[in-house]
Amino acid sequence: MTLENDEEVSLGLSGTTEVVKRLYKMASDKKSLYLAGIVLVVAAITTLAGPEIIGYTINHGIEAKNRKVLNIAGAIFVVTIIVTTLLSRIQIRMVARIGETTLRDLRLRLFDHLMKLSLSFFDREATGRLVARMTSDFDAIEDLVQQGLIVFITNGLLFLIALMILAYLSLPLFALSFITLPPLIFLSKWFQRESRLAYLKVRDRIGKTLTTLQEGLAGVKVIQAFGKEDETVELFERQNDAQLGANLKAVSISIKYFPVLESTGVITTAALLGLGGLLVHHHVVTLGTVVAFVLYLNALYDPIQQMSQLFSQVQSSGAALSKIFAIIDTPTETPEPSSPKIMPKEGDFVVDHVSFRYRDDLPYALKDVSLKLNFGERLALVGPTGAGKTTLAKLMARFHVQSEGIITFGGIELKDFTSHDLHANLIAVPQEGFLFAGTVAENIKLAKPEATDDEVRNALISIGALEIIENLPEGLQTEVYERGSQLSAGERQLVSLARAALLKPSILILDEATSNLDPGTESSVEEAMSALSMGRTVVVIAHRLSTAMRADRIAVIAEGRLAEIGTHEELLAQKGVYANLFAAWEANIATFGS
Repeated sequence: MTLENDEEVSLGLSGTTEVVKRLYKMASDKKSLYLAGIVLVVAAITTLAGPEIIGYTINHGIEAKNRKVLNIAGAIFVVTIIVTTLLSRIQIRMVARIGETTLRDLRLRLFDHLMKLSLSFFDREATGRLVARMTSDFDAIEDLVQQGLIVFITNGLLFLIALMILAYLSLPLFALSFITLPPLIFLSKWFQRESRLAYLKVRDRIGKTLTTLQEGLAGVKVIQAFGKEDETVELFERQNDAQLGANLKAVSISIKYFPVLESTGVITTAALLGLGGLLVHHHVVTLGTVVAFVLYLNALYDPIQQMSQLFSQVQSSGAALSKIFAIIDTPTETPEPSSPKIMPKEGDFVVDHVSFRYRDDLPYALKDVSLKLNFGERLALVGPTGAGKTTLAKLMARFHVQSEGIITFGGIELKDFTSHDLHANLIAVPQEGFLFAGTVAENIKLAKPEATDDEVRNALISIGALEIIENLPEGLQTEVYERGSQLSAGERQLVSLARAALLKPSILILDEATSNLDPGTESSVEEAMSALSMGRTVVVIAHRLSTAMRADRIAVIAEGRLAEIGTHEELLAQKGVYANLFAAWEANIATFGS
């Protein structure tokens, strides 16, 4: 099951049972779970003791005019009610605690797996859909584990025990009540099928609504800049209306089912009272047996009704669980090696006949690319937009795994290094520095949480950014807020570079970010990048040829292939792709200025 088509996921009873079983296996406190099961069984037995006590009281107390039997039976009945109430409270508390603990573990496992998935996964999946998995889907499961599952299992147990007791009390009465069971089973099967599809649609619509909400909030600046507030609200309104329609469809199915179920129970009870009266008149059964039978019949129909009401919740929770497990079951493209090797501090960085495509049904984004970087060399990747520069850089950072070929450092394939070892020695700095809510110091320490304040300052000093950061209102303790909104683009980029400097990596992969900075900040960022590059192998995605000119060599990527590689002067002399790009760039400078 893939997430792309999870709208089509349809769990039957067996499928729901399987995902619930899987959730059960995740429960850490099995002992308490078994104890809760025992309490549940005892509570069911005490619940069903009531009608038998009432029947006995009528036969041996009321009809026999035996006050002692009435007193004893009344006392036993009261004790039974008290015991049932206490057991119910105990089982609810126990199951809720076990369920919440299990959900906590599941939530942690899901988030942990998400953090280990490759960028390809996040390229395919909408953020809002993933947020729905972590929020609304867990809410649906929480409703189930808190009380729904207890009620469902308890009523299932009550139904089975009541069925056996009814057959024991009177076969003629049982035969009459059994006549209505086949239609009810058929009706319940219909409700099961229709409600399953309806609630899966509801879950899918919730995911789409959250996706629209997330995109609207994340892109609010663009929306307001182009005056598209009304169109965005209309889009959200359409998704919201679709969610409303899905919910109303689910409700309409319940409206058709439950009145028929309730009416069937009333008609059956009336028929049983008529037949029971006749049997009592002919002394086939006692009055107490008929009364107990009718009460047990309620214990038969009430569980059917409650389980039917809960079935939609169980289906909704099962669908939510299946989607969560679909993410957990998504394999990582970069699994940890079984026999990891230590990444050397120095060595040649080699891309050997590497090809890559994002999906098997898509054309190659890169085809048969080979290049070699000597340790300490600075290589610039240039080429037209969409040529494959960023894709190649992501492969070299092992954010994606190549479809063909190998990538090595120091003669060892990157896949043979653990993720921790690789990303402690190979750092990729994105075009826009992403900052988390917190202080500047905390954001720099993201690369090395155990780093001291002195180490953070030394990292800033090494890239020449300490003075700029200390000039912030609170220096290193300045709160940057979400996405670093308190800092300028250049300051955010300097924090990102300081993270890399803190780890002192062997390899740097930089996505040039100076094109959207003001000249003063751009100069500071360029100096920081140059300082950070000293004594390291550096791959820079150059969006401007002035950056490429400062590299030791330039690799020109065109149409997914390595078109040319060499120094600035060598490539100009070849009069090929790079020479044409450089001529166009110079013409642009002459026309519009720097």
